[in-house]
Amino acid sequence: MILYKNFISDTRVQREAISLAQNGYEIEVINCKDPKDNNRVINNDKRIKNSEIMEVQPKKRETVKSLLKFWFLAFHYLIKETPPPDVIHAHDLTGLPPAVLYKILFPKVKLIYDSHELFPEAAKDKLNKFYWLCFLFLEFICSKFITILIGASPLQLKILKRRIKKPQFCILNVPDLDFIKKDFDYENLKFHPLSPNKEKLFKIIYSGGVYTHRGYDEFILSAVRILERNHNFEFWIVGGGNYLNNIKEMVKKHKISNHFIFTGAVPYCELLKLTYNCDIAVGLYEDTANNNIMISNKIFEYMLVGIPFLFTNLKSSQRYIKMVKAIEIDFPLDPEKIGEKILYLANNEKTQYEISKRSKSIIMEKLNWKNESVKLIEAYLEALK
Repeated sequence: MILYKNFISDTRVQREAISLAQNGYEIEVINCKDPKDNNRVINNDKRIKNSEIMEVQPKKRETVKSLLKFWFLAFHYLIKETPPPDVIHAHDLTGLPPAVLYKILFPKVKLIYDSHELFPEAAKDKLNKFYWLCFLFLEFICSKFITILIGASPLQLKILKRRIKKPQFCILNVPDLDFIKKDFDYENLKFHPLSPNKEKLFKIIYSGGVYTHRGYDEFILSAVRILERNHNFEFWIVGGGNYLNNIKEMVKKHKISNHFIFTGAVPYCELLKLTYNCDIAVGLYEDTANNNIMISNKIFEYMLVGIPFLFTNLKSSQRYIKMVKAIEIDFPLDPEKIGEKILYLANNEKTQYEISKRSKSIIMEKLNWKNESVKLIEAYLEALK
């Protein structure tokens, strides 16, 4: 596997590596080392080798220079591999070029492209059209050498099908219940609400990467509206990102710092515990192409712990919002309406309970990694036949 980020921080790649190892495959993950993760262990399975070929801080990883360096080091590492790999599993477009170069030299190797998002569209949303065209061209060149395509969303694969005419498998980024239960007793969680609303400090959580396309400005402004009516609210922002300092300044500007808690990024199971111990979760996303196509991990995390939630009515998320009858937030994002919907849910314990119960039931029965991992093994069998 080739991953241009830290293996320890990517739960999807960990799930896939563990599943493949459990099915008899020897896995090596070529990835980056985060200086902050020196003491964290991924898995005790000896069939999974974590090869950190380059140390880089998350912020510097976003530079072109860092990406080119990783491609060179990954290709050089692959060339020295003995015995040579049967399959190269490239995660995202940033992991694909060294795999393609290796396949050009050794055509018999099978190449699986695991696209976690529509990378060209994401570059267009976050950067500009020039980067979109560059990544689109790179994807076009690399697509000629792909054996199997894996996507994380049906809408994503529908678009990629026009660009990459290879066998496709859709593998949702859902929780691995067996892996989680070692550190998080999700099976014995109570349904929300956890305690009566009367005279209670209501905790609202928004977790994940803190970036401009995730509606944090509107979240802060909705908090201002809520606190004008009721001071008994506390807002948790759990995650890191390049927009975090802007959000902190915005909170200070509106003089509501004593109602906000910023934890930064936390390990996955700790994130689940924090989420469960809050009362309402929020998922806000801007109306961009990539957001509407890709399914946010947040929706599955919120469903797993059974927390009542509000979520932006993205095309990719509509199905899951309707499954549990969560509170929908329409475009354009309006802080006044978001605040009203948070207050509505906070004051309706019956709705909280129904969302909580439906969410946990669907995750336990259907939307879990045990079901999705079957498709991963099928993809490998297809590649190797």
